[in-house]
Amino acid sequence: MILDDNVEITIAGFNLKYWEDKGYEVPRYLYRNKFVVKIGTKIKVKVIDLPHGSKVKILCKCGICGKEKMVIYSNLKKYHNVKYVCHRCTMNMEERNKKISESHIGMKYSDETKMKMGHRGEKNHNYGKFGSEHSHWNPKLTEKDRKKQHNVSGIGKWRNLVKERDNYKCRLCESIENLHVHHINNFSDFEEQRTLVENGITLCKKCHNNLHKKYGLKVTKLSVELK
Repeated sequence: MILDDNVEITIAGFNLKYWEDKGYEVPRYLYRNKFVVKIGTKIKVKVIDLPHGSKVKILCKCGICGKEKMVIYSNLKKYHNVKYVCHRCTMNMEERNKKISESHIGMKYSDETKMKMGHRGEKNHNYGKFGSEHSHWNPKLTEKDRKKQHNVSGIGKWRNLVKERDNYKCRLCESIENLHVHHINNFSDFEEQRTLVENGITLCKKCHNNLHKKYGLKVTKLSVELK
């Protein structure tokens, strides 16, 4: 939270017009028959009138721990009625949010809950729609283009089923971050197995990249041993 309503700023050639356009009166003095602004002239302005990129420091109060600190105005994400959070509290919030996110991994929702969630329930106009029924379906693409882009009907549902079967963990290192679903028998050569759950395995991004570096892009069940 911003505590200062007004702040003192220094007038210079680059910001003189800005503040005069805002309606502030800048004191001048007569020098060689001209009214000029004295170097180092300072005026008080409202914080809400500061330009977004201003480097002026203003007094803020952390919205969580209550600690007060001088903060550069341009570092604040919002410019009015901002809820300032200090660095220490921000780090604590990130750790808390990460734990909350991890606690939801593998959680199953009832149909009623899915409906309330909107983006996963019937409030979503694409809920339960696949292929040409989906709003993102592009009729201009050829079947060859769809296969190339992995736009196969049911491929998204296949990924979710494979992850659910593997308890949302990498089958090689048991990591729960950056999960991919890998085709055990490669996508291009085994067209009939593309959406078979038995042909999928959950891998983290690192293990997935290492697997393809070692065995190439067209991996098959015979070329690699997986747990």
